Amino acid sequence: MKTIISVLVIFWVSSSYAQSTKEKDAAISFLQDNHIKLNSVVPPNGFIVYYNCDSLLFLKGVFGDTIKIWTPLTVLAEDIESAKKSITNKAFGHTQLITGVQNNGTMLIARYHQTQFIYRHDSLYQLKDSVTRPVTGLIALMTSFLKKEISDTLFKKGADSVNAIPRAQAIYIPKLIFSKKMFKGEGSGVLLAKKVNYECDSVVLEKKWLQKGVHCYLVRIYNKQDNGEWDSYSCAFDDKMRFIWWEGCSKK
Repeated sequence: MKTIISVLVIFWVSSSYAQSTKEKDAAISFLQDNHIKLNSVVPPNGFIVYYNCDSLLFLKGVFGDTIKIWTPLTVLAEDIESAKKSITNKAFGHTQLITGVQNNGTMLIARYHQTQFIYRHDSLYQLKDSVTRPVTGLIALMTSFLKKEISDTLFKKGADSVNAIPRAQAIYIPKLIFSKKMFKGEGSGVLLAKKVNYECDSVVLEKKWLQKGVHCYLVRIYNKQDNGEWDSYSCAFDDKMRFIWWEGCSKK
């Protein structure tokens, strides 16, 4: 009896593996037929492609005192039929890309979003779209998706609709997030006045260190949401405004 069960288990595993291999091979053939390279893009004009220590793709462009970066926003697993539609998007191959193929034949499609900064007189400002539609809309969509209230297809359609509003309609306002004179030392923070940061963010210098003779900083920005709760995000950069978590790998 044990022998029969063992044979059945081996047969089931072998069949599952063969099916997975077939689906993965089909996805790889799809990529080859469409001349798509994994984890690769043709960057928009003025941007340079970097890879961090985890091989995550990062785009950066410097335009005078303005710094623009593209980082991952969402990563969704799509089958071949769904991917056929995704690769027709104008952004695909530039700020959207396929990062990998899973054993079940689905492809991981990453969609990037842009963040802009201004670096002037040793101070770093983040340009924020004061029209809250993109942020709140995407957060609501992501929440519904994670709760399995909507399908992959509906999520992608919703995200495309949110991002379809022309950038010309956005109103970008610079807000101060870093200045060397802001902090008393490592671990100190400051609540910024509305005249320099319209969202009145609280910024903390979590860490400061020297790397290859260049000063590096890790700051955390605390931002009060419409519902009264505080959210936070962090940035790590050096005196040369190199984003050290993203811009290459210092371990190499």
